[in-house]
Amino acid sequence: MEILRQTFDYYLTIAEENLAKASKESNPAKWLYKNNFRTSLFMLEALTRVYQKIADKKIFEKLNKHFKSGEDLIGEIDFFYYYAEILEDEKVKADLTKKAVDKEEEYNKLLAKKDWLNGKRIKKIRKQISDIPNLDIEEETAKIKDFYKNEIAEIISFSKTSDFKFEDIEDDVHEIRRDLRWLSIYPQAFLGLFKYADNQEKQPEYIQKYLTDNIVNSPYNVFPTTLNFNDHILINKDYFFALSWVIDAIGDLKDEGLKTEALHLVDADSPKEVEIATLLKRSEEILVPFFKEENLNHLVQN
Repeated sequence: MEILRQTFDYYLTIAEENLAKASKESNPAKWLYKNNFRTSLFMLEALTRVYQKIADKKIFEKLNKHFKSGEDLIGEIDFFYYYAEILEDEKVKADLTKKAVDKEEEYNKLLAKKDWLNGKRIKKIRKQISDIPNLDIEEETAKIKDFYKNEIAEIISFSKTSDFKFEDIEDDVHEIRRDLRWLSIYPQAFLGLFKYADNQEKQPEYIQKYLTDNIVNSPYNVFPTTLNFNDHILINKDYFFALSWVIDAIGDLKDEGLKTEALHLVDADSPKEVEIATLLKRSEEILVPFFKEENLNHLVQN
């Protein structure tokens, strides 16, 4: 499991350094939130999602829960602080800020209870990873590729059984965006295993609408080359850019919807239904053609 050990070691080292610094702070949770600890947790969560399917399910499901619990709490802290800053009503700002502080307190308790700040949790995870039975690197690469293609197939299957008649921003729009976003996170998490194919398949003309300057020049669409691998999982760049465009477009709508939800959370009399209905309709208008074009079918280049 050479890929497993190299990628985990990279992110665990970053996490270890950040947690050591946070442990010296009066409010470790806030320090970790401000210093982008969530990204490390996201990447580790992505790896566990893969390896619970291709390696020891029990171990990686538990690790996934550990990483996800922290990532979720930092996400909630970020949510409340972000909307406390951009919403104008002073009472709303105060209420959302208090909710952020409450989540910080909750995360600080979890950090202490689960031995994140004293180094024991990371040490235990390293031991668990070292004990995973070895797997030939070519076979490991093939299994990761199969996992990625299966994830794509599941999303495509969902698209064929759903008419995208969304009813809720969080449960519907955010959920499909989350599934699509994992497809963009896995290539980042593997630090060089995924790369863009040199010889691109010829794309239809419609693909150009997705190749905006923001997407083409986005640093998030540059695959890392931190680690060196002989074999790679080849991705069609233009279709990956199309995926990235849809993730961004749905993300903008999700943010608009969550702003409405945040305001409604502290002011039950604030308008909600009309704004949300409009956003849900716009989400359908983005996703329906994207799936009809079968863009995901061409994402992995054999």
